[in-house]
Amino acid sequence: MTPSARSRILAGIAATCVASAASAFSTFPGDAKWGADAIGTGAVITWSVMPEGTGVVRPPDAPPFLFTDFWAGTNNLDAVYTQVGADAAAGQARFMTALQAAFDTWAAAADITFIQVSDDGSPIGYVGPTAGRVGDIRIGAFGFLAPFDAFAAHAFEPINGSSALAHYWSSTGQLSDFGDINLNANAFFSTWDGLGEGDAFGGFPNDLQGLLTHEIGHALGLGHPEEDGVQGDELDSIMYVGPGCCTRIKRQLGLDDIAGIQYLYGAQPVPEPATWALLAGGVAALAWRRRALQTSNRTPWASGSARE
Repeated sequence: MTPSARSRILAGIAATCVASAASAFSTFPGDAKWGADAIGTGAVITWSVMPEGTGVVRPPDAPPFLFTDFWAGTNNLDAVYTQVGADAAAGQARFMTALQAAFDTWAAAADITFIQVSDDGSPIGYVGPTAGRVGDIRIGAFGFLAPFDAFAAHAFEPINGSSALAHYWSSTGQLSDFGDINLNANAFFSTWDGLGEGDAFGGFPNDLQGLLTHEIGHALGLGHPEEDGVQGDELDSIMYVGPGCCTRIKRQLGLDDIAGIQYLYGAQPVPEPATWALLAGGVAALAWRRRALQTSNRTPWASGSARE
């Protein structure tokens, strides 16, 4: 799904910066986000990996293109695991390492806490609450059908009262698909061992960690920033998918991504010092003060005298 672009140009961040290139980012209609609807507030978000064989159902009031017309078959993450490991078990471990790194990348940039939970295998599109059943964000892999079969992955937007999908509510409850990430089980993936940020790899197979980081960005509420024209730092954005976006390893957030995610969730709060640290700091201050007083007592100087 392609979100409608909603760009914002950010001015200079602080007086300590002499100059900053203009930044622009895209959010979903209504600034859809997790947690409180208020922009700039943090959130605790759960996530889960769908069990093999998880199916798809079509809610009666949902548009066809969002559900079974998009996917074929059942969840087949094994098709991804066997591409990135010697076998499915080894590949699953490598997949989870890449997935955790992708979540950590976003958590480090904003006031977001991710918690992995179990997934009971409820089908995509079921109507009802997610708590206690599946994560807010679910990850799976399905065969994509034309015209979507050229895409490597897809993610739904978050839910809040003004999000574009919020009006697709069943009379019996809430659609469970908001924020879900689905890889194309027929696409090709690699962990590109030995390559680092910015290294060229040609764009094929897809870099797994970079792709997951991008899709999590969508699941958190960010769109493709170039939809209203490339501006400022967008070329360095993990959310950018324009020309030249996918030929080099890109796993870290750009300034545009950080501006966007902090717009939605606020900055990562600075931890308060622990009690022992405060105590140690107080003792050090007292010791410095005592030493200073003793020094001044030993070396008095008269008003108007020069200091060395």
